[in-house]
Amino acid sequence: MTRLVVLQHLEREGPGLFALEARARGWEVLICRLDQGDAVPPLGPADRLLVLGGPMGVADVGDPAFPWLAAEVELLREVLRRGQPVIGVCLGAQLLALAAGGTAVPLVVGEPPRPLRADPGTKVVIVVACALTVLVGVAPAALLHLAERATLLFGR
Repeated sequence: MTRLVVLQHLEREGPGLFALEARARGWEVLICRLDQGDAVPPLGPADRLLVLGGPMGVADVGDPAFPWLAAEVELLREVLRRGQPVIGVCLGAQLLALAAGGTAVPLVVGEPPRPLRADPGTKVVIVVACALTVLVGVAPAALLHLAERATLLFGR
């Protein structure tokens, strides 16, 4: 059976429509709350991975306050080696970029350059059907969630 394995880092940032769509396809949804002590799970060959956001970033990998991040990056490297479907949203996109050999850097705008700050009232909408093509395997898709960081994949 296909599973959607969700790595969640914050109560308010759950899988939402991703989980609804996965269940509608008959998939099991496994939510791992890494911020609450759940372990990074092993993945089976039919699993799809969804890595959600959180207040931390790639600079926090190795920080004792977020001990699961290093294991998460290793899991993402394994998923990339296997060619399994994966989506990273916000923090998840940063970690995915790091696992693929890239990084995340602060966004700057203007002249002279100054840090871009996300407006707390800004709503970001991701079209779930498009994102699910990555998990379902219908068509390749690349998603970039812009907040205050940009994900960079060097040489790709």
